Parts: sequence; structure tokens; C-alpha cells
Amino acid sequence: MKSKYVNGIELYYDDIGEGEEVILFLHGLGSNAASWEYQVEVFREEYRLIIPDLRGHGLSSLGTVEFTLALCADDMAVLLDLLGIKKVHLCGFSLGRMIAFEFALRYSTYLSTLCCVNASASLKLKSFKMRFLYLLRKIVSRTLALSWIAYFMALKLFPNNPSLRI
Repeated sequence: MKSKYVNGIELYYDDIGEGEEVILFLHGLGSNAASWEYQVEVFREEYRLIIPDLRGHGLSSLGTVEFTLALCADDMAVLLDLLGIKKVHLCGFSLGRMIAFEFALRYSTYLSTLCCVNASASLKLKSFKMRFLYLLRKIVSRTLALSWIAYFMALKLFPNNPSLRI
């Protein structure tokens, strides 16, 4: 991985391939650039792939300012400028999808295409249980710090990982 100083943090990223067109992949909450390994195998021959560890994820530092989607979108614009990239196909998953939406709103001139994974146009809560779980998620997302949410998600996703224990 390479790194650049971006908006007060050291931002790490993979820069793979030498194609004329660039794909910028943005991973989900609690993940890192490695989550795109299967896509790398498919696209590396024809595209240049830029795959960052988002702020506060993987090797990238969190910084001291408040973590926001706008700040993460700004991070990506600065990174692209530093790399001399003017146009990208942007693909975001989960948290990366939210950052991709923000990036599209703020920096549409960079976009060739936008692909958002794990997104929906509407949410249909058909049962009481689904409505309750949605409300619970909404409360948790507005009261807990992002780092704690990521920690608890990691515990759920990787219950046998001893490095996650406090």
C-alpha cells in the first residue's frame, strides 16, 4: 500500500493496474481496501484501480476532526487530485456507498459512472419486528460513536477473533 497526506491524515491506498480508465472503490464500515480483492482480479487488466483504506479504517488514521461523510468525500477528491486523476468510475459499498453519494453531490465533475452497492431507493418495513429493529438501528446510529458501532459489528461478524476483545 502507498500513502498520501490528505486533510490532516495519512491515507493509505492501493493503486493497481495501468488502464486509461480509473475505478475508485470505497469499502464498508469496519472494513478496508482488502474487501475488494475479487474485484481487483476481474478489473486489474483493463482499469487502473484506486482502493483506499477510508479515514479511520485499515492503515489510514482517523484524524482529530469529526468524522463526516462530507469529510470522507473531500478526502477522496484530494487523493484524486494528488494522483492527477480527473475522472473515475466510483463504486461504493455500504458506508462507501454513502460516501460515494456525498462525493457525487460535491464533486460530480470527477464522475464517469456511479455504482452503489447495498443501497435501496425505499425501505419497506412490513412487520412490527422490522419496524422495531429499524428504530433501534436509528437510535444506535445517532447515539454511539462510529468507532463503537464498527467495534460491535466486528464482534458480531468475527466472534472468534481474540484481537477484538477489550
